[in-house]
Amino acid sequence: MDSTTPLGHFRQSYFGPVGPTMGYWNSWHIRYETDGAGLAILTLIEQQEAKAELLLAVQNPLDPRPLLGLGYLSSEAALPALHRCLAVQGTHSWSTHAIRAIAQIDPAALHQTQLLHSLTYSPAHENPLSDPLIDLLLGLRLYFPLVLLESPVIEQIINLLHHPKGLVRVHALQMLREFYVFPTAAQETAQDIERSQSDPIFQLIRQDGSPLSYHEAERLLRIAAQATSGAPGA
Repeated sequence: MDSTTPLGHFRQSYFGPVGPTMGYWNSWHIRYETDGAGLAILTLIEQQEAKAELLLAVQNPLDPRPLLGLGYLSSEAALPALHRCLAVQGTHSWSTHAIRAIAQIDPAALHQTQLLHSLTYSPAHENPLSDPLIDLLLGLRLYFPLVLLESPVIEQIINLLHHPKGLVRVHALQMLREFYVFPTAAQETAQDIERSQSDPIFQLIRQDGSPLSYHEAERLLRIAAQATSGAPGA
């Protein structure tokens, strides 16, 4: 694969070897060497050629690089395939990257009914450190304008505070903190992590097999949501 020309560099970045993956870890942990700047320097004709190749690859993606490239190119033609990636509930569904690409292309184009279905009917995942729900929640929290999320989607994410898997509960709480603009929203920054893990809602969801605690966590979250947003939400 000749990487000395702009198109060759694009093909190396998006279709060349990616190196070892991280097994059952969620796909967002893996760093893919896609080069948006490499797409930007292509001529308009070359960009159309690159887009056609990415659209072909995204029909059955082996990794999320085609999704990332189509998001960078704002390809509306990719939206059906990106939504199919959201519907896949396997180990490598690439849903974090699908949400990112949809948000880059047109956030209003996200099929929220399909998103709600994926959040509601995700099959059980045996690995405690991975789950398709985590990919979905991360994609929403990191890349999607949360103000556009509809009430049924938010309600289902609140329901995930009762999920049997601890990491799903924690990621649901993180997303809800961002949505309601809680003071503890910056969970993953070093200066906030101690405070955010010591808040009462986090303490109530941290232990597995504690349904009464999860109900209390939901009650406290709804009170906090009403206080910060004025929404009855609760």
